Amino acid sequence: YERLGDFVRHAGCFAVMVIDEAHRLKEPTAAWTRHGFDIAAQVQNRYLLTGTPVLNREAELHTLLRLSGHPIGQLPLNEFCERFAGSPEFRKTLRAEIADWMLRRRKDVLPNLKGKRRQTVPVVLSQAERDEYNQIMRSDTHRFARLGALRQLLERVKVRIVADLMAELDVDDKVILFCEYQESVATLRDHCLKMGIGCVTLVGSDSPKKRQKAIDAFQQDQDCRVFIGTRSAAGTGYNLTAANYVFFLGLPWTPGLQDQAEDRAYRNGQLRLVVVKIPLAEDTIDQQLWQMLMDKRALASDLIDPEAEESSKKALAEII
Repeated sequence: YERLGDFVRHAGCFAVMVIDEAHRLKEPTAAWTRHGFDIAAQVQNRYLLTGTPVLNREAELHTLLRLSGHPIGQLPLNEFCERFAGSPEFRKTLRAEIADWMLRRRKDVLPNLKGKRRQTVPVVLSQAERDEYNQIMRSDTHRFARLGALRQLLERVKVRIVADLMAELDVDDKVILFCEYQESVATLRDHCLKMGIGCVTLVGSDSPKKRQKAIDAFQQDQDCRVFIGTRSAAGTGYNLTAANYVFFLGLPWTPGLQDQAEDRAYRNGQLRLVVVKIPLAEDTIDQQLWQMLMDKRALASDLIDPEAEESSKKALAEII
């Protein structure tokens, strides 16, 4: 995507434009999105591939419709939002308008998949953890700084919960642990080493060679049972079908990011039921964020799911 600008002047030479992970071009003012518009204007046949066409709000779909050449995508963004955003009825109208333009394939077209089960796990803070949580809540720091501190605290709390969950797994089970912070990755790695559990890690600073080595070890070595990574680095683009469990220590901001991370295990080549476990700390921001994720999942379903009849971070920051 960073190199899209290199292709603008040669776009007229192409008969077909295919954009994989097209949701990365959701922001209309971003440089690579503008380059995408410039290329699309010169290519007649355009195909956009994405598992998450809507991450946060209806307006994100406008960019994809514009790139693909749908007439609705040619509307000014403010007019698009007035007509199609803000209510289930508006979203239903939009879904009807684009139904013939979009081809959706669910995982059930892959006959070998055994399914995916998502479970939440209640977490009760200790008194010391609750005191620290309340202290952060009462601090006079900027609310986004408070939000980050609270999320880091809750992720530290969940390390012991995830350790208990791992102890319940059978010897032939493998698990992916997704964290939001690198400190949690290091803590979990140290825990696995102390317990004699084979593990690998993947974080954003790892080289491509180191990443591939970790993936190969997890996929091929039966003694390597735990894959620990930051969701931002390991949550897309990798095949980790050796895992039949996925645990989240922290919650992403959108259901699309969560789904993509889960689908490192739940994808073609997976022969076992995939169980996703999500620890949620009671009486904390975890519960508000989880509700926001469910609300956004319903919004995406209104737009995309033919059977179905704003920013998380800002909203959650307002709460605290």
